[in-house]
Amino acid sequence: MITNTILIPKMTINISAVAISNFMGFLIILIWNMIIISKNTGASFAVKDIFVKPIFCSGTVYFAVKFIKEAFFTQTSSLLTLTICGIICSFLTVSLLVLFKCVRISDIISAK
Repeated sequence: MITNTILIPKMTINISAVAISNFMGFLIILIWNMIIISKNTGASFAVKDIFVKPIFCSGTVYFAVKFIKEAFFTQTSSLLTLTICGIICSFLTVSLLVLFKCVRISDIISAK
């Protein structure tokens, strides 16, 4: 709520501010839940597995798709670009998450 109030009125990031503030809100909830679970159950969490690996995978996919879009799709229609970049993004995300052992292949294949 506070981030919405601060970020949304800024004209330069107006609609993007909603995504940023939602991310920040969910991040706060995630951290708070991890603290409560850790306190009540004694469970421990590997920060590298929960934060670092997924953020690295997401950043890699973002920059790869941005590079591919700017390098190859300058004159094509936006729907075609969106479709191809979506396919590339999906493939890269799954590949990196499996390579960095954030998820197992069996989890992806047997998704319910």
